[in-house]
Order: sequence, then structure tokens, then C-alpha cells
Amino acid sequence: TPTTHSAFTTLDPIPVGGAAYAADTLDSLAVTANGAAIYTQTGIAAQSLPWTVSPAWTPPGEGTYTLVATVADQDSDVITSGAPISGTPGLSTVVYVDTTPPDLAITTDRVSGSNFDSNGYVQVTGLVTETTGIQRLQVRLATSANSGRAGAWQDVGVSGPYPLAGAPWSAVLHAGSPIPPAGQTYTLTARVTDVASRTVEVSRAVWADAAPPDAFGVTLAY
Repeated sequence: TPTTHSAFTTLDPIPVGGAAYAADTLDSLAVTANGAAIYTQTGIAAQSLPWTVSPAWTPPGEGTYTLVATVADQDSDVITSGAPISGTPGLSTVVYVDTTPPDLAITTDRVSGSNFDSNGYVQVTGLVTETTGIQRLQVRLATSANSGRAGAWQDVGVSGPYPLAGAPWSAVLHAGSPIPPAGQTYTLTARVTDVASRTVEVSRAVWADAAPPDAFGVTLAY
């Protein structure tokens, strides 16, 4: 424990424990978090050992931590986190410490000929801030007459390294018709969920006018 991919939203101590077994007699146990020692036990002299990190591990800050337990028997055979091969990292536990909810913004402020293409797609941009990790970022476009692909949530790819501070994102969304809007309001909505399953959603109404100007004539009077 904890189970892998668990998320914690405070810097409170986290109970860490497990069990070790060897066909021969166990000699020592070492537990690390991102390579830093958090617990050691020597002189075990038993074939099996239920163990608990004491005192409970206190994460030093937000981030992703890999917890690894390494045991050695009295014949100097080493097993690392369940790996059957001596000295080779195996199954490890990854936990997230994420005390801060994500932040999200839509920076697109209008739809015009510069971001509306001939197939009815709109380029939408924004910014996202997250300290530890993002499960999912989605965006959608709603018009006064949604049809076809308009209005559906679309996933947006976001990658680390974390923390992200005002990292740019972009998406191409279909407006439901290739006909350029001529004086309409589009509603852009984005939502992000972090590794602690907290969701933040923002919306922005933008003016949409991508239609070319009407042709007109000029009459000169003398």
C-alpha cells in the first residue's frame, strides 16, 4: 500500500507498507521514494515479513513519486518490488501528490476568416496550469444551430513535464457547417481533470463572423 496511481491532495503523512517473502531467510529491506530512502530494516532473519514504513512517509511536496521496495536474503539475492530477476526493477507503485486544482483558460476571443477554414473547422486555443498531472483535457464548440460534429466534446493532447504553468493547448473543432458564420455567437467550453479527479470547466462566448464582405460598386459623380 498505497495502490499504484493513488492520488493524495494534502502533504499529510502517507501510510506505506507491504509484505516480503523469500525461500531462504530474509536479511534486509529498503524502501525508497523517487530514489530517496524512506525506510530500512536489517537483521530480519525470517522467511516472510509484513512491513510498514514508520514513521509514515511525508511527501516533501507536490509531484509524482515512485515507491520501490528492495529486499535481500542472507544469500545476497536481491529482489526489487516483486521483480523475479535479481537487482532488476519490477512492479513499482506510482502515487500522485496534488494539492492544487488545475487552472484553465480559453484565449480564442473571436471566430474570423483567420481561424475558420473552408471545411467548417475552427482553431481554438487556450492555456492550462497543473502541478502534477492531467487525466483529460476536452473542449467543445456550441453554435445557435448545432448539427453534425458541432457540440461534441473533443479530447486535447497535453503532456508534461510537470508542473505546467500556462502551457498552451489547441484544438480544431467543427462548427457544424462549412458556411462561414456571419454575425453569430459561438460558445467555447473547455474542461480539465487532474490526477486527483478534480475537474475545472470554463466557457467563453465569442463573436463569429468569417463571411467575406459583400461585393459593392463605387459610383463617381462629376
